[in-house]
Amino acid sequence: LKVVRRDGQICQQCHEPVPDDKVEFDHIIPFSKGGSSTADNIRLLCYDCNRAKSASLDEILSPNPIEHMFELRAAAKKKKK
Repeated sequence: LKVVRRDGQICQQCHEPVPDDKVEFDHIIPFSKGGSSTADNIRLLCYDCNRAKSASLDEILSPNPIEHMFELRAAAKKKKK
């Protein structure tokens, strides 16, 4: 219920409203890959978006990790100022 309220019953992938009987919950970091079942790691998705994602980490992993590391460092420096 906490996740449904937080996400406004809107699919967090395609941004379409999801009827009560079609609500699905997605582990952002899949449970099979060590993700927790807490509200911080769960989001509301529709059936189609949840099936398309499966147990993939593509959404959260950067295609260029070195570049991503420099972006994170630059953002951290800005916060300190």
